Amino acid sequence: MVAGVGDADSKGTERVNGEVGKSQATLALLLSAGGICADIYDFNIINLVRPILSEEFGEPTPGHDSWMTASALMGAIIGQLSFGWLADYMGRRALFIGTVCIVCLGSLGSANAGVWHGFSVYTILGVWRFIMGIGIGGEYPLAAANTSENVDVKSSGAALAFVFAGVAAGGLLGPLVMIWLGSMAISPAMQWRCAFGFGAVLAGLCAVLRYFHLRETDGWRRATRRVPDASLVAAGPSPPTKDALCAMSWTLAGTAGTWFIYDVVTYGVGLFSTSIFPAQAGLASSKIVLQTNAFGMAGCILAIFLAPHVRLKHLLVFATGGMALCFVFLYRHLAQDCRKCLWIFSLLRCLDALGPGMVTFSMPAQVFPTRIRATAHGISAAAGKLGAVVGAVAFPYLNNGQQGMMQIMAFMAVLSLLTGLWACVFVPSYDTATLETIAEHDGAPLERQAVLAQRVLFSGDDAPDAVPISCSPGFDPAAGTSSTSHGVTTIGPLAVK
Repeated sequence: MVAGVGDADSKGTERVNGEVGKSQATLALLLSAGGICADIYDFNIINLVRPILSEEFGEPTPGHDSWMTASALMGAIIGQLSFGWLADYMGRRALFIGTVCIVCLGSLGSANAGVWHGFSVYTILGVWRFIMGIGIGGEYPLAAANTSENVDVKSSGAALAFVFAGVAAGGLLGPLVMIWLGSMAISPAMQWRCAFGFGAVLAGLCAVLRYFHLRETDGWRRATRRVPDASLVAAGPSPPTKDALCAMSWTLAGTAGTWFIYDVVTYGVGLFSTSIFPAQAGLASSKIVLQTNAFGMAGCILAIFLAPHVRLKHLLVFATGGMALCFVFLYRHLAQDCRKCLWIFSLLRCLDALGPGMVTFSMPAQVFPTRIRATAHGISAAAGKLGAVVGAVAFPYLNNGQQGMMQIMAFMAVLSLLTGLWACVFVPSYDTATLETIAEHDGAPLERQAVLAQRVLFSGDDAPDAVPISCSPGFDPAAGTSSTSHGVTTIGPLAVK
């Protein structure tokens, strides 16, 4: 009788713990997606307020235009590299709160920007957007790691696609806010300040919710403490090692290289949609951005349903091929039929979100072991933002002369094809069983787990079984060994089941 009561109590406790775990996972997803939504709103709002700023302060020079756009991207690179590394060393929660606070600060500064001591408003806006970019950059690896570690392997694809949908939601929110502000009886000068201020409110709200409701991920806690050496347990988690990243250098080349080429394309045209399809400042330009971003949201929703069933590599390759065809159409017809080309450009944004957009965000959070997940995601995302800087800086200079826009479309078509070709060579094709095999070895020495991950990810591909390079002379990735003379525990040969 007592045993029966005990069994019932045990089952009840397990059920309660399961419900709490599901609630925490759902909350983590919402807070991650909400933060990404706020980040992308803040990031892209410059595309909508640029026509208003031009009317109030005069047309920016190509240098000012590039600085105002690229400053946030440069800040993002710093944030992705630094916060990604720190997240693997210190944990996710505290840094996840800190990054959104930085975004809030940068947005507030942008809302109060003006001419100061001889510096133009475009220069001052660039400084504040650089600060904001640091916070946005940190959000990428933290949101991905936080999401991946709060769900099981089978659900990770759909969960990461859901969080990535925050990108499309943020893109939709911008034009909706501008349309709302345009319908109010306020001056254009107040409109752009309110637009930046709204982003600060979003980021601040997200910071408060994360502080009170977000907790450290169990995956990071387990992975950083479940190691064989008792002395390492006492010492606590150690920084991600260079050798572990080098053991997965082929995979890292795939995630970082694909993201770099892709972001040249998506930021090169995405941040300048109002230049590709000129319209009157305010409502008209906002409606154009709203249409293209609505198609992007449709692509994100489709990705949520497809991610659990279609390998991400296949989604990326087919979508980039479709993007290349869209750019070819724009190259041939943009000057003759602007209205039809707007619909093709909207389809382009749908393919963008469905394929390379979602895949480049999701894949690093899945394929890399927990202890280097945020670092590797940060490196991959930073490579992407470096590509975004190239696209954002190059666009104003390439868009000169009568054939400037045509040259841009042709260039983007070639880059879209190159993205797919790079993915075919470097990006792994994997399934749930592969990810489960990698996760099962979270308790193994990190370098050994990284070697295993590299091998199982490419076990069915033409990529090399071993690693193309080794970062330290004492580490042999192919053998899974490391010399104690370099301060790394010897782990012996690797057996792959």
